[in-house]
Amino acid sequence: MARETGVERSRRWAARAGALAGAAAAGAGVWGAARADGLALAWACWLAGGALAAWAWRRAARWLPPDPPDAAAVMAGAFAAMAGLAGAANGYWLLFAAGAPLGLSAARAALLAEQFWLGPVALAWAGICWGLFRWSLRREEGPGG
Repeated sequence: MARETGVERSRRWAARAGALAGAAAAGAGVWGAARADGLALAWACWLAGGALAAWAWRRAARWLPPDPPDAAAVMAGAFAAMAGLAGAANGYWLLFAAGAPLGLSAARAALLAEQFWLGPVALAWAGICWGLFRWSLRREEGPGG
């Protein structure tokens, strides 16, 4: 039996963490529908962003070789983090724009309306990180790879 690599182990743990965060986000969303302060909806967005980050890490880890180059591993992590941030930021803003109560001080002070650019910028950065990740893998393969 082959020994499990660090990438495979991290993919397995990311699957567990993503499933747990997704279930918690769904539960917080249901709980948030019954609460007037919106704190549970804010938690649901945050947990959904965590689930998206775990899924993005699993997706990026499929491309990593067993002994990944440092640049590729860093960019895979950056892609996962930015994807999670983009998911949470877009979730916060969409709920705010829909008029749902959010337990965020920025939403209560109506500052979130001025930050409409945050979600799309985070999404663009996630795309840039994905492109740099794929570029770093191709660069490590060499000209014949």
